[in-house]
Amino acid sequence: MRTTVFIITLTSTFALLLSACIQPIAPHTETGDTPVAEMQLNETFQFPDFGFAINHPTGWTVNTCPPAFVIAADPVDAEQFCNSDAPPSDLAMGFDHRDLNFMRSIGLPADATLDDLVALNQREFGQEILDDSETMLFGVPARRVRVAYDQGAAGIAYAGYLNDEAFLLSFDAPTAEALDMHLATIEAMVASLRAIEE
Repeated sequence: MRTTVFIITLTSTFALLLSACIQPIAPHTETGDTPVAEMQLNETFQFPDFGFAINHPTGWTVNTCPPAFVIAADPVDAEQFCNSDAPPSDLAMGFDHRDLNFMRSIGLPADATLDDLVALNQREFGQEILDDSETMLFGVPARRVRVAYDQGAAGIAYAGYLNDEAFLLSFDAPTAEALDMHLATIEAMVASLRAIEE
C-alpha cells in the first residue's frame, strides 16, 4: 500500500514538474505550411470620412493618402502603398472609396452593378479572380473576391457601394501561401468593422 501511494505521489510530482517546464509552441511559419494564429486586434483605426472603424494588430503601421489608407504589418509596406504598385512583404490592408462620378470617369458604367465594379477593379489592378462570392460589408451587399496579381502577390478584396460611393477593402500578401497563413487575422479584422457613432 505504501509503495502504491509513493508511486502515485512520485508520478503526480513528476507530471506537475514536467507541465511547468513545457512552453506553448508557436505556429511554425517558415515553410508557409502552418497558418498563423489569429493576431490580437488591440488597436482601432477610424476610416477617415467614411463613418466606420476597424481593429488591427498592435504595432501595425497606418499610412493615409486620402481618400485611401493602408494598415500594414511592415512599415515599409505602409509607406510604399501610396507611391508604388510593388507587392507587400507581409500582410497589408488597404481601403479606398471614391464617388461614383470619379468611378464613371475611369470606366464604371452609369447603371453599374457589383459585377461591373469587380470587373473594373480587375482591369485597374491587374487581378486574376480565383474565387468570387456575395457577402455583406458595411451593412450593404458586396462582393468578396480572392485574387492573384500580375506581380505574384495574392489578395482578398471586398467591393461594393455605399452612400453614392464605391469602396474597395483589400488584404494583400506577397504570395498565396502567405495570404492563407493570415486568413484568421483577415476574418477577425473584417468581423471587427463597425459604424462609428457620432
